[in-house]
Amino acid sequence: MHKAAADTAEGELRLRRLFEQLPAAVYVTDADGRFVWCNPAMLELAGGDSPENVALNLLLPDGTPLPPDAWPMTYAHLERREAHGVEVLIEKAGGTRVPVIIYSRPYDNDAGGFAGTISLLANISSRKDSEFASRERLAQLIHREKNEIQMIQSLLAGVQREATHPQAKDLLAGVARRIAAVAAAQTAIGRAEGGTFEAQALLQSIGQNASQSFGAKLDIAIGSSGMRLPVRSAVPIAIIASELIANAVLHARGDRNRVAVRLDLQSADGESRLMVKDDGPGFKPGPPTRRASGLGLVEALARQLGGRLEVTVQQGACCVVRFTPR
Repeated sequence: MHKAAADTAEGELRLRRLFEQLPAAVYVTDADGRFVWCNPAMLELAGGDSPENVALNLLLPDGTPLPPDAWPMTYAHLERREAHGVEVLIEKAGGTRVPVIIYSRPYDNDAGGFAGTISLLANISSRKDSEFASRERLAQLIHREKNEIQMIQSLLAGVQREATHPQAKDLLAGVARRIAAVAAAQTAIGRAEGGTFEAQALLQSIGQNASQSFGAKLDIAIGSSGMRLPVRSAVPIAIIASELIANAVLHARGDRNRVAVRLDLQSADGESRLMVKDDGPGFKPGPPTRRASGLGLVEALARQLGGRLEVTVQQGACCVVRFTPR
């Protein structure tokens, strides 16, 4: 019996030494929520010199103070449930803020009753620094690409002015329009976070480019979208919207001086819907004559998004591309 007790004590000592050497911060509270033990990594992270002097000050990742009753470890203690992978900031006494991910869970005593919680706090400063450096490199790359795109646009504009054949002018105008759409996508991607971008930023860039391209011929309205979409979908969406707007300007004005177009991007039932609606007479799409331009290009890019193009007549033509972000 004495040997069993000694073995248990030795096992507990080895376990404690193991926790003390962990690079991640660990601390334990009892059934009343009192701080009873922590490892050296926890003292270093919280800025205390002993377990009795550890005082936590947690904030949301955006810097908003987080009251103790909203802490992940408080949730684990009160609900007797695991709080898994919650990102917060720890603010030390000197004001230094450290990003961490918290894992907290209840533990039982020998009788199977609730004994307290054990929490692990993983310092993710290195990961955050790496993410920031990656964003900086991406921003520099996008900036260089935007400069190159602007140079190409200037060259195309010069060639277009010098072209004398109407068909050549139209072809050059189409190429310039698509390059502008790519530039609009790059602008939105430049503000991306976590592999996604704001749909509203892309819509605004597309609308601005369209207004510059068509001037007084176009009266464009941009809907309000709170969506975020994967970065890889930005270029197809931008080119699709640009082509549909151009189609409206070319075919929906009739004898009028200008056409009204509404551009919108919304989500419903897990499906995204890009809509371009005009106030023209409407049309029935036939088989595309060319895949590289007009509706042929739109349908090809819609398939690239895993979606489809639908055209209806509702006091004008309403072109909708339905797709599921992936």
